[in-house]
Amino acid sequence: MISLFLIVRQSYWKLGVLVIFLMVLFGGIFVMIKNSIDRLPTHKMYAVAVCLYSLSWVLRGVVSEKLNTVSLLLLLSVITFGTSIFRLAFNKRFFDIATSTTAHEYVFIKSYFSQFFLAVAGLLGFLMLRSGDTKQLSTVYLTAAIISFIYLFYIPRKNHDS
Repeated sequence: MISLFLIVRQSYWKLGVLVIFLMVLFGGIFVMIKNSIDRLPTHKMYAVAVCLYSLSWVLRGVVSEKLNTVSLLLLLSVITFGTSIFRLAFNKRFFDIATSTTAHEYVFIKSYFSQFFLAVAGLLGFLMLRSGDTKQLSTVYLTAAIISFIYLFYIPRKNHDS
């Protein structure tokens, strides 16, 4: 959202229109993929989703208000698609693991971790915007791209035993 906000030159109106456009575009694509994801090989789909997620972080660093509209929309579409597929695959994996463990405790722990890292990322973004030093966002995005491969180690317990 921070990148999108900067791209639309900090216009809340343009940000709202862009977000709505992306939601409608990817809502349709997401529904089609969601209906077929269960038929795909789970581990391979998850690995591809993590790679797409990493790519989406790299592409965030490439996005600039200097790009023409078509290039910008194409990049934003790929970023949104990669992130959405990752979230779908991650949530499927999360619920598969949760149902095979003590579900309530697992859900709470995952929620605490998610909220903590979301708060850290939000604070970091706020501090960067406030300082006016948005050039470092590319470094943050590249770091996130590398770190995102950690999700490949998030596997169901039965895969550890094989």
